Amino acid sequence: MMNPEPANKRPDPVPDTQRRQLLAAATGAIGGAGIALASIPFVVSMNPSERARAGGAPIDVEFARPEYLVVVPVCTHLGCVPTFRPDVAPPDLGPDWPGGYFCPCHGSRFDLAARVYRNVPAPTNLVVPPHRYLGETAVRIGQDPGGA
Repeated sequence: MMNPEPANKRPDPVPDTQRRQLLAAATGAIGGAGIALASIPFVVSMNPSERARAGGAPIDVEFARPEYLVVVPVCTHLGCVPTFRPDVAPPDLGPDWPGGYFCPCHGSRFDLAARVYRNVPAPTNLVVPPHRYLGETAVRIGQDPGGA
């Protein structure tokens, strides 16, 4: 009769669960530390550069006549750029047009003070950025009036 078990087969060893847990914890800790170290350059790159910080700094504008309106020229509907149309009753805008800003993309209309007309796609007036007057012919845009 043949023995179904080969003679040279060793008995199954008993797994060392403590060793396995230690190896799993060490592997996880080293992998986590590696991911943390590898992600540092990506996180640091999300901070704005010095050039970008300088781009957001207040700017001084001088003009010849004190007849300027300070607004952000972006339509509050979908971000288009409205054109300044000071002419009264042009043929393309109709006889009721008193002058102002017109967004050619979707037809939003703003008066000469950048206030939105009723029944147009734009929901709000053009945005007036923080600014302060430095004199009769100079303005600083990007700084609140109470700022230094």
